[in-house]
Amino acid sequence: MRNRIVHDYRGVDIDIVFSVIKDELPNLKQTLENIFFKLINEFEKKDIIEILNSKYYKNLSYLKNKII
Repeated sequence: MRNRIVHDYRGVDIDIVFSVIKDELPNLKQTLENIFFKLINEFEKKDIIEILNSKYYKNLSYLKNKII
């Protein structure tokens, strides 16, 4: 989808983009959270918090409340 939006912006169907944002991203988010919670068992809690505090994962900081 990224390539379509970036390289073919005149041919992008805005309804499809909206549908993906509305319908697919929440499913992707939930799947990624499930994977994350499975990984928690592989690392110490302090390491997970350190990862979530890093600049690379700061957008996932809301997950800290779920693991504490």
